[in-house]
This record gives sequence, C-alpha cells and structure tokens, in this order.
Amino acid sequence: MLIIGSLFQANFTRMTGYLFKKTMYTHCGQLLGSRCTQCYPIVLVRRTYFSGKNASLDDQSRIYLQSLGVDLGKVNKTFRNRIIWSLDVIEPKIRILLKAGIEKSSICQMIIYRPRILNMNEDILKIRLVFLKSLGLTESKLSKLLSEHSFLLTYQESDAQNLLSFLQSRDFNKFKAWDIIIKRPRLILVGAQNLRHTVKLLKDNGLSPLDINNIITHHTSILLLPIPQLKKVIDVISLYQSDKASIQDIISNHPSILLLTYVAIANIANWLNHWLRLSNAEIGFIMLRYPKAFAMTTKSLAKTVGYYQSLGIDIDFIRRIWVSNPAYLQHGHEVLSNQLHSLIQLKFTEKQSRMMFDLNPSILGHSQNSLQRKCDYLIKKMGYSHQIIAENAAILSCSLDTIMYRCSSLSKHSIDKELVPIAQLLLSTDDAFQEDILNGRNYIEIESKDTMELQSEGSKEQHCS
Repeated sequence: MLIIGSLFQANFTRMTGYLFKKTMYTHCGQLLGSRCTQCYPIVLVRRTYFSGKNASLDDQSRIYLQSLGVDLGKVNKTFRNRIIWSLDVIEPKIRILLKAGIEKSSICQMIIYRPRILNMNEDILKIRLVFLKSLGLTESKLSKLLSEHSFLLTYQESDAQNLLSFLQSRDFNKFKAWDIIIKRPRLILVGAQNLRHTVKLLKDNGLSPLDINNIITHHTSILLLPIPQLKKVIDVISLYQSDKASIQDIISNHPSILLLTYVAIANIANWLNHWLRLSNAEIGFIMLRYPKAFAMTTKSLAKTVGYYQSLGIDIDFIRRIWVSNPAYLQHGHEVLSNQLHSLIQLKFTEKQSRMMFDLNPSILGHSQNSLQRKCDYLIKKMGYSHQIIAENAAILSCSLDTIMYRCSSLSKHSIDKELVPIAQLLLSTDDAFQEDILNGRNYIEIESKDTMELQSEGSKEQHCS
C-alpha cells in the first residue's frame, strides 16, 4: 500500500507539478509524525505548487504583469509559489476582470494580495462578477470593493449562502442582506455559526431583536470580534451596573462600547475610582451617560484634572461636575485653556473667569463666538457689568434669542432692569417670566408710586412742622 502511494505521488508530481507534501500516520485517532507497528499510513494532500516550469515567472508573464502596473516584489509570498504564472493561464483572467470594468489599479492590488485569482476557473470568475454587479454595484464601487476584499471572488459558495440564510432569518430581505455583506465582507470569513453565537450572547444580555438588527446593520464591525473578547467586555461593564436592564441600555444605545477592549474600560474605571474616589455606582452612571469616556486614556484625564486644579478647582468639585454631566470628560486641558483665554479676551478678569467655570461648567462646551455675542448684548446693549455676569454665569447657558427676547420685553413694558435680578430674568421658566415679571409689573409700579407718595407726605409734614 505504501509503495503504491509513493508511486502515485511521483506520477502526480511529474504530470501536474503539484506535490503531496507529507505522509502522516494515524494511531488511535492521533496524527503522528513517525510510524509505529500499529499505524496505518494515510496521505494528507496539500495543493502546494511544486517548483517547476510553470511555477517560475517567465519573461512574457513578467512583462505583461509589469505593463499592468503590478509590483511583483510585493506579491504575497505565501501564495506566490502556488500559482501557475504561464501567460496563457493568467492573461484570460485579467482580460475578464478588465472587461467587467475593474480598474487596473484594483487588479494590481488583487494580484498582490490574492494571486490565486489568476488560477481560478474562468466560468466561475465570470459568474461571481455578474452576481456582484447584480447587487447594484457600479463599476467604480465594484473595483474599490474587490481591491480591498478580493476574497469575494474566491470564497466558498456554501459559506456565503449560509451567511445569507442567517441574515434572512433575521428578517433582512435578500438585497439588504447582501448590502450588509458587501459593507463588511469579512463576515463571510467569520461564518454564520459564529454569528449565531454572537447574537445569542447579545440576546442573553437583554438586547431585543430590534437592538440586535440595529447592530447588524449599523455596527457590523462588532460581529467581527471574537466571542471571548465580547464576553470579557460585557463582564467588565456588568461590574459597574446594578442590573441587566442597565447593561442592555448601554449596549443598545452605545453599541460602540463593545469595540473597546476590556483592559481599556477597566483602566479608566480604576483611574476614576482611585484618583476621583468615584464609587462603582458613579462609574456605572458615567458609563451609562457617556461611554465615550472609556475610550480616553488615563494620561489625558490626568492632564485635564491637573489643569482644573491649576485654576483653583478642587477634586471634590471636579468629581461633582463629572458625575452630574459626564460629557465634560471630553473637554481636555487644551479646551479648558482656550476657553479661559476666550473669557479673558471678553474683558473678564482671571478671577472672574475661574468663578464662571466654578458656577457654570457648561461654559466649556460653548463656542467663543456664542459667548462673545451673548456678552456683547448683555454688557454693551443692556449695560450689565462683567462682575454681575460672572456671579450669575448660568445665564450664559441661555440661548441668545432668549436673552434678547426677555431683555427687550423689559424695555417694552417699561420695567427698570435694576428691579429684576438678572438670574430671575433669564433663568425663570416662560410661565414664571410672564406671570411674575411682565404681569407683575403693576405691583412694581404701584409699590414705587406708593413709596413716592409716602415720601412726599413725609416731607410735607416735616415742612409744616
């Protein structure tokens, strides 16, 4: 039996240029590299092209490929010796690709990274190109797609069909399913079975079918992650959430958090706990409200905290503002520095600027143009001082339209602005503004009139006496 196998290998190699790489032996179901008296020989076939006449690149093929722009030095070395490079073999495939509208630059990329396309069956190559075009891809889009994902021409039909069936079972129609595959072709390599495990993991953590389909459609890269990695990320998230509903909230509303590594999330959580003394519940709140914080680095957070402290803001205040509005975590020390400079340019003193940060941290999120327009109106038009604005910094969170409307309403109703505190003027609700300020003006006028009359009567009595 062994002799027959050896003769077959020799003849097969001579006739086809392919080599059976190795003869292995089985023993109790194990593959072994050496033989014993109880082993039975089996031949493992590996279709590696054996160095021979067709394996080397002849002058004709070299000139032809170089004329297309192929950098032969970059051709994938793993596959290079497995390809038949004869011109009569490779030229028809390239002609088919050019006829299908594939750009030369894309063909060059395909040859460099997946040269086995040159040895494909011509009929299969044509069928797959026709199929991809039937999905509504233009020639330019098809060229770009194949340049980046040339395996779409060499995949196993069964893998693609299984993936298509899986997506259709999730209520995607055929064209939508293929649209998803085209946007993330590597899903074919992941395989339908692995995707089922990923979907089960998401479902077990409370995600609804609608949430899962949203991830499949808009966050497909999550499906490419290894399942053990996803499990670790979800396990870290669960450490800071009190129930499954919170985990479901985070993943369904912010699926991109699953793209982070569990190490990155744990590092930020540990830093918040150690340096800002945040509890697990507070860290969980930040995770729920602003998961992007966990994509930051501890170094950038430390710089931001250091800059806050340089402004005279203590850790307890930083802790309060970050827990109340975690989005402020995104404002690095450069943003804080620029915003402080903007306020000083608006003629606020450094002390007033620091007071404004302390009273209204949301100023960090305002553009310089927005702050300037509001301050110009309040100071130049209405005559308020810088100090009054600094002491009531929350008013700068009002829109310019609100500020202009309420201030002009005072003038329209002949109400002295000095009689109405600026915080009450701009921060009260619309109903309170109408009822207490505009409708209450008669009380203010009557009170002023009565005061004047009493003062007048007093002066008369004093004069008579």
